[in-house]
Order: sequence, then C-alpha cells, then structure tokens
Amino acid sequence: MKDPIISINYMMTKPEFISLIDELIRQEMLLGGARNENKLQGYRNIKSDFTYISSNKTDALPLDILKQMYKERAENVKIYETSDRKDLWIQELTERNIIQAWLPKEPNETEVVDFLNTLTDIPKTKSSFKKFQDACLEKFGQKVDSQIILKFIG
Repeated sequence: MKDPIISINYMMTKPEFISLIDELIRQEMLLGGARNENKLQGYRNIKSDFTYISSNKTDALPLDILKQMYKERAENVKIYETSDRKDLWIQELTERNIIQAWLPKEPNETEVVDFLNTLTDIPKTKSSFKKFQDACLEKFGQKVDSQIILKFIG
C-alpha cells in the first residue's frame, strides 16, 4: 500500500496530528501479515515522542515539534550507523524518513527574496519585519529563515 500524501503545516493543531497518526497506525495494522513492522513501530514512536514533547512545550506548534523530532532522528541515524547497531539504525532511519515526508519543502533564499520583492506595499524597515514574516508564513506554509528577511530589509 502506498503511503497517503500528508500535509503538515502551521495550521494543523496537535489533536489533528494525533488523530492523523492514529489513523496511520490503524491502517498499517489492518495490513496484517503484509504490514511493515518498522513503519508501524515508527508511527507509534513518533506519536509517543510527539505527545511527550507537546506536553512539555504547550505553546509549540506541531510542525515545529516534527522539525525537532526530525533533527534528533537525523543525528541518531549517524550515531547508530557508525556504532554497528543496525537494528537501531534501521528504526531511526525509518522514523526520520516518515517525518521527512511530512515536512514541507523549505523555500530557498532566492524563492523567499523573489516573494518579498512582490510585497511592494510593505516598507523595507525593521519595524515591518513581522509583516514580512507573516506574509512568508501565509505564502510558504511555514516560517522562513529570519536572516533572509533581515538581509532583505537591509
């Protein structure tokens, strides 16, 4: 079975994400003998970590939590790859790949600057930073590197 296309953005709430991951767990379990045990365990681990992190960071958005989880798993993949722990490496790699597929593609500097240049109604001042940031959030569905905006403002 092909994985469903999942779009995680800043508009998604924590309960919506938990509901989504519960559905993915259910779908994987329904596959019976054809299910991928690493993927099933990955969904469960992601849900567990997400729930734990979101209970400690009550104001954090799901996308920010997933980015943190992705970064942690990417580091773990490197560690387990060099430490001859293939079982842990495979599991971390599976979880990293699941999370990576959910994360939106981050816009590069050129894309951001090109978009900012279209915003001619916003003055290029430090006090307008938040307006530029909000416009980028609306356009790209995620926060962009603040250094790009600051560089644009000059």
